[in-house]
Amino acid sequence: MSKLNLSKATYVQHRQKDMVGEVFEFEGQILRGIFKDYSDDVRELLSSGLIDNLVDQGLFPETKVSDFTHPKYAIILKHDKIWPVTLPHEWSFQMYKSASLCILKVAEIARRYGYNMKDCHALNILFSGSTPLFVDLGSFVKNQKGVVGWRCHEEFLRSYVYPLVIWSSGLNVTSKSSLAFGHLITHEEYSLFELKMLRILPRPVLKFFAFFPLISTKIANMPAERVKQIRLSSGFKICLKMVKKIQARRFNKASDLNRLRKRVLALNLRHQKSLWSDYHNRIYQKAKRFDRIVDVINDNISGARSALDIAGNQGRFSEILLEKTSISKVICQDFDEAAIDAGFFRITKESDKKNIDFINYNFMSPLSRKGIKPVNERLQCDITICLALLHHLILSQKYNLETIIQELYDYGSEYLVVEFMPKGLWLYGGEVNVPSWYTSSWFKDKMTARYSIIAEEQVEENYILFIGKRKIV
Repeated sequence: MSKLNLSKATYVQHRQKDMVGEVFEFEGQILRGIFKDYSDDVRELLSSGLIDNLVDQGLFPETKVSDFTHPKYAIILKHDKIWPVTLPHEWSFQMYKSASLCILKVAEIARRYGYNMKDCHALNILFSGSTPLFVDLGSFVKNQKGVVGWRCHEEFLRSYVYPLVIWSSGLNVTSKSSLAFGHLITHEEYSLFELKMLRILPRPVLKFFAFFPLISTKIANMPAERVKQIRLSSGFKICLKMVKKIQARRFNKASDLNRLRKRVLALNLRHQKSLWSDYHNRIYQKAKRFDRIVDVINDNISGARSALDIAGNQGRFSEILLEKTSISKVICQDFDEAAIDAGFFRITKESDKKNIDFINYNFMSPLSRKGIKPVNERLQCDITICLALLHHLILSQKYNLETIIQELYDYGSEYLVVEFMPKGLWLYGGEVNVPSWYTSSWFKDKMTARYSIIAEEQVEENYILFIGKRKIV
C-alpha cells in the first residue's frame, strides 16, 4: 500500500460534483477515489460481474482496486488510461452514432445484472482508436423496486437522438454547436424542429405538448416508494400502479432499448460528399510521395511512438505511418467532417483495426470548453505532421505564417514534419501565380523562429518537405 499525494494529482473533471467519487491523474495513471458513503455500493458493483463483462466486451476500460490509499477515500480504483481525450463536438456523425450505440449496449448489459444508469451524456464516452468506451463507473445504480424503465431515457433523447436527427437533416453546425457548449436540445425545441406548425402555439401549450409523450417514461422510472408518498386519491394511485404493472409486462418507450437502437441505426447523413472527402480515395497517386516522406522521417527521427496528422483527411497517410515507421499511435485530425467520417467508417469495418484516433475540428480555430484542457494539450504527440495544407491557409484563407507556426508549436511535439508548396495552388502544367514574398527561404526564416531545421528535401515538383526539431523559446 502507498499513500496518495493529492497535491500532485490533476483532477479530470472537478467542476461538477460526483457523489460517488473523484477521477484524477497521478503519475500517468487514471485513478478514481471512492467516497466512504458509497464504498459498499462500489464494492458490490465490482463483485457483481457487470464491470468485468463490460471490460471483456470492450465497452469499459479495465478497472481494478489500486494499492493507493488516502484518508479522503475508502478505496481508490485504477482505470486503464485512454488517450487522447476527444470531446463530443470533435466527433464526426458516424463517431457520434457509434457512441450512442455503445451507451445502449452498456445499458442492456447493466439491466441483466440488476443495474440501471443515472447518467449517459456524451462526456461519459471516450474513444480508444475507433472503439467507444463508457467510462463513468459512478453512473451505475442498483435498480430500485418498482422502476421498470431506463432512467436515462430522457437524457439519451436529448444527448444522442435529438442531435443525431438534426445532424442527419444537414444541420451539422447547429447540432455540434449545442454539443460544444453543453446546451442540450430541449424537448420543446425538438418538437418545433419536427413539426414547424407548433410554432403558433403559446409557450405553455408547447411545453405540455412536448412533455406529454414523456409521461409514460416518468411513470416507468418512478420507484414504488415514491408512489406511496404521492399525495393523491387512492383511486389515482391504483391506476398508477396498474399502469406500472402493464409497463413491467411489456416493453415501453422508457425501457425498450431495442427500439432506441433501431431509431439510431436508421439515421444517416443526407449529404456525405464535400470538397475534400474523396481526396484520399486515389491513394495510388500519392503513394510515391508518401513513401518518400516516410523514408525522410525514418532517416531523421528515431524512437517516436505517436504522431498527430494535421489535415489527415481519411487517414490513409496515418495508416502508412503505422505500417512503415516506429510510430504505434496516430491521431488523424481534419476539419472536413465527411473525410473523417469516411476514415472512421472504413477503420471500424476492418477486421484488423488500426490504432488511429479520429478528431474533427478547425485546426486554426478550435473550440474550447471551460474546465477541460484545450485540444492542443490533449493531443500532444512526439511528432506533428502537416502535409499539403499551408498553401491553402496562407494563400486562400490569408492566415499569417507566424500564426500558423505558433499553432503548430503549441501542440508541444518534439518534431514538426511540414510541407511547403513553392508554386502554391498550382496544377501540373499550369501557370504559377504566387506573391513575390512567397518563397522557400521566406518559409524557412519563419519556421526557424520555433524549430531547428534538421532535414529539407524536395519530394515532388511542388512539395518541399521540412523536418524541424522544437526549440525552447
